[in-house]
Amino acid sequence: MANSSKNNRIWIPVAIVLAALLIALLAILLSRTVLSREGNPAPEATTALSTEASSTDTVSYFSNLSGSGSGTAAEDSASDTSTVTAEDNEDELTYLQAVAKSYSYTALLTKADKLDGKVVTFSGPITSIRNQGYRIALENNTDEIVNAERIYKTVVRTEDELSEGDTVTVYGLVSGTVSQPSIVAGSELTYPNIQALYIIEDS
Repeated sequence: MANSSKNNRIWIPVAIVLAALLIALLAILLSRTVLSREGNPAPEATTALSTEASSTDTVSYFSNLSGSGSGTAAEDSASDTSTVTAEDNEDELTYLQAVAKSYSYTALLTKADKLDGKVVTFSGPITSIRNQGYRIALENNTDEIVNAERIYKTVVRTEDELSEGDTVTVYGLVSGTVSQPSIVAGSELTYPNIQALYIIEDS
């Protein structure tokens, strides 16, 4: 019994020392984890030029281009349909070129809700010019017309005003569809609608 009591007296201090060392080790690991997190930017602080940006990020990033008024984009563009020519917007254009995707006319027309806010690009000749934008024949197919809505601060990269027949490349955000009465009584023509952020005349 004396030996057992003696052994217990020896192990108690050893156990206390081991417990103290374990606590110290855990404290060191915890402090390193906190410092590591503080040293790295949070996911939402990463650069806006990430090609994996979501459509929500894109809309937020370009909200200054589509107007900050309280009305709809169409109402904002109606109040100021002037074209802004910008030579200092290379970052925005580079971003758009990196993330923009091309979709078929059918996808733009039938999946407009699903694609809402997505950055897209397409090319074709201007078939008509309207107060709030351009009708463009997608890839030169006059049966596939896309409406490029000219919103507040749309950037047109050309020295001259665009005309019918000019071939352009558009970068913008999918924004539903637009309809107009057809020459056939009782019917309508519906087009995919794109809020144009950049319109570049093809050389």
